[in-house]
Amino acid sequence: MLENGVVTIFAQEAKGGDFLKVVCCPAWVHKKERLRSKADGVYRRDSFDVRIDLKHVKNVSAGDLIFFGEMEQNDFSAHKCRRIATVAKNEAGSFPHWHLQAEYEYR
Repeated sequence: MLENGVVTIFAQEAKGGDFLKVVCCPAWVHKKERLRSKADGVYRRDSFDVRIDLKHVKNVSAGDLIFFGEMEQNDFSAHKCRRIATVAKNEAGSFPHWHLQAEYEYR
């Protein structure tokens, strides 16, 4: 599988609990640039398309946070991360992988 970057994933240990580092691994990342318009003007609604080889992480869930690059647990800040919006496990083909989509802004 092609990889063009590194991502760090954080998951919440329990509902309302702290986010803990799950993995820092190579990934394929593609940024989709989009604009949306509202009554008060135009704003960015970019999204990120991410693929991670299954061998790097056992489980990823919607709601986990992703940072594009390497981040240590003691440097964690949710506002530096993006929330994972969708997760699909693709086990077909010669490169089984997690397919993630991340939101442009942390919410």
